[in-house]
Amino acid sequence: MQNGIKSKLSHFILRDLYLIYLSDTPTCATVALKYIRFCFANGKGGRTLRFEPEVKNAMELRDKVMTEVDKIRGLLRFDKAADGLYVSRIEPDCNILPLIARHFANRMPSHSFVIHDIKRGVAICSKNGSWLITELPKYIKFDVSDDDFRKAWKDYFEVMAIKERINPKLQRQHMPKRYWCHLTEMENV
Repeated sequence: MQNGIKSKLSHFILRDLYLIYLSDTPTCATVALKYIRFCFANGKGGRTLRFEPEVKNAMELRDKVMTEVDKIRGLLRFDKAADGLYVSRIEPDCNILPLIARHFANRMPSHSFVIHDIKRGVAICSKNGSWLITELPKYIKFDVSDDDFRKAWKDYFEVMAIKERINPKLQRQHMPKRYWCHLTEMENV
């Protein structure tokens, strides 16, 4: 099926379908089916007809996933465990681990880390730049009692903040409150 979509339509449409699937919404299968039918009926240019309901709904789900990927890349915080393992816990709306795994593995090739999606019970486990996504139950806890590492994050946040320009409304807009429970610097805010 993938080869058929790539040859008759484009790899962009195939990527759109993958992102729609990762949106993890109850309607993602229906939206994807309507989108692919519309694209087959209208050819390669079907994807550009953004005001058609089938394309509009598909692009909304695709954009939702990519927006969350961008936010998590910027907001993800690691804690350092006693054994040197870097651990992060997230609860994204979309299933974004496959989209962020390579990014963090490339950025931290010499560190071992775990990014735990506690909402879905899966995690990215990485060591020496290699990574895999595996099941990890929600109840698993890591010993992240390295207070110096957490204190460094908080100190950095305080030092970088300009007291006269603090704007909580803008901060909530760029850093939604639902992510705050996993941000070290937002504890006790």
